[in-house]
Amino acid sequence: MAPVVSLLLWDLRNKQIICELRGHEQGVSSAKFLSNSNVVVSGSKDSMIKVWDVNRKQCFLEKRLSGMGAVTDLNILEERGHLDLQIIAVGWKEKKILKEQVHLGSPDIRDGME
Repeated sequence: MAPVVSLLLWDLRNKQIICELRGHEQGVSSAKFLSNSNVVVSGSKDSMIKVWDVNRKQCFLEKRLSGMGAVTDLNILEERGHLDLQIIAVGWKEKKILKEQVHLGSPDIRDGME
């Protein structure tokens, strides 16, 4: 089976794909929505973290985690009152679990917020 290099968002009630986000070079291994928004963060085997505007179907922030290997899990920290996006990424390389905190600041994503 070929790796999933795009992120598929599904309507589970209708069992239909509602959005496909393309841009990772290797398989997507983790994805999380920011609370109360149409913004999703994805991590993949290409060591990339991407931040997507689901309404526009495009990536507006990305970061390659050099030396990380595959990003296998994400945790998103959000400050109340304003967006201060910090991502804790967990990766796997050479039989070692690696953790890196990525501070992306305050991206302008108001159009992506509900």
